[in-house]
Amino acid sequence: MRVYTVVKNIGSGQPGGTILAESLTLFHAGKVYDYMENVGEVVIFEPQQNRFTILGGDYAATTVTFEEVQQFLSASRKEAERYLENAPQDSASRRRAAGLEFQLRPRFHESLRPDGLKLTGDCVAYDLKTETPPTDAPWSAYLDYADWAARLNYILHPQSLFPEPRLEVNSALRTHQRLPVSVTLVGRFDQDVHIRAEHNFSWRLQPIDRQFIDNWERRRESASLRWVSVHEYQQHLLAKSSSSRSRSTGPAPRK
Repeated sequence: MRVYTVVKNIGSGQPGGTILAESLTLFHAGKVYDYMENVGEVVIFEPQQNRFTILGGDYAATTVTFEEVQQFLSASRKEAERYLENAPQDSASRRRAAGLEFQLRPRFHESLRPDGLKLTGDCVAYDLKTETPPTDAPWSAYLDYADWAARLNYILHPQSLFPEPRLEVNSALRTHQRLPVSVTLVGRFDQDVHIRAEHNFSWRLQPIDRQFIDNWERRRESASLRWVSVHEYQQHLLAKSSSSRSRSTGPAPRK
């Protein structure tokens, strides 16, 4: 299976939105390879080993286990809970606290359409166009990966939402046995968010996809690769993000 994704900022004021990121996600031999060409980063999801391997575009690499992901999220949730207990009561802080509270404990009203699904909450709404996957297609593997990608995304890009809202979306897709053709997110936080991810699914790999996978596996074994801790990789991403913002281009999110 291959999935090509384009993420757009719909609230940019530009017709059709502004492209934030493009990614190619390949499912092969029990692994998932998620490639973002504009930053040269490959995230390899290895569920049998309970880990991610991340190959950066500048030959920095790291591994992070599922246990480490959950530990990081647990610490972040505790920090968020402490903030909520002592949040200031001015209007901006109350709005920020409401958004954070919803991320930690999302509650959605769900409405199902023949071609879509909408989940509406107090601070966040997801509007999805969906399709029914072909019979015997490995569609559930995509949602399994999307769960873990949402968790990892928060670790790599802490400005992202906590993963819980997206996990609720994926759970609804499993229940109704649908795949998302597009996912539009509207969030009302201290800054409003209006983002759309458009997914193009294909149920076989192309020859170039197999070449990509072979190249990434060789790259992982390269003596030139510099392995760092996940903390060092986080700091490296933050430094790159700051440099990008100084040139008026932000980091490329996964969604």
